[in-house]
Amino acid sequence: MIHKPWAGCEGNATELRKMAEKLDAVESGIMNIYAEHLAEGVDIETVKGMVEAETWLNGTQAAEYFRVKVGEENTIAAAVQDYTKLYCHNAPKEILEPEGAAGQQDTGEQDRRKEIVSLAMEYMTR
Repeated sequence: MIHKPWAGCEGNATELRKMAEKLDAVESGIMNIYAEHLAEGVDIETVKGMVEAETWLNGTQAAEYFRVKVGEENTIAAAVQDYTKLYCHNAPKEILEPEGAAGQQDTGEQDRRKEIVSLAMEYMTR
């Protein structure tokens, strides 16, 4: 996945602006790295659009945009965290489904995690 950098932050408007400036600086650095590794014929504006859109790529797709070596395909996600389900709106459904991720927690553990996330979201949106 390629996406804009993000971070948790709390504080007043001045502190939030400082964090936004830091995120912009991180994004600029990441874009420089992407630019250094673009596949032939790909321009950085294309990648910027993909970053803005939160784009998920498999290895073959990544090789269309970047100079990368593609290894063996892995069709099962090693782990899918709750935050991926909550905040990564463009995540491929295959990795969000329980049968698509290896090593998932048992049902009781999943229920406890859902409850914790629900309580946290309720608290944060007050």
